[in-house]
Amino acid sequence: MSYVDLSLTKLTDPQLLSIFGDATVTPANNIESENRNHPKHWIKENLSVEKFISEWHRFQASINQEPAFP
Repeated sequence: MSYVDLSLTKLTDPQLLSIFGDATVTPANNIESENRNHPKHWIKENLSVEKFISEWHRFQASINQEPAFP
């Protein structure tokens, strides 16, 4: 999986709660944010693409969100 850096974004805490990530994602670095580290629902390891998609779909179901693709 490739790495994603959100550290320069201005994501809010509610936005972070609706985003899924793993250890390859650098979280937003908002001064106001309580989620300066990875949000609790993010996986703390680097996932394979297949495992990431599986965990992402599980996360989407947990927040009643339709999968972006099956």
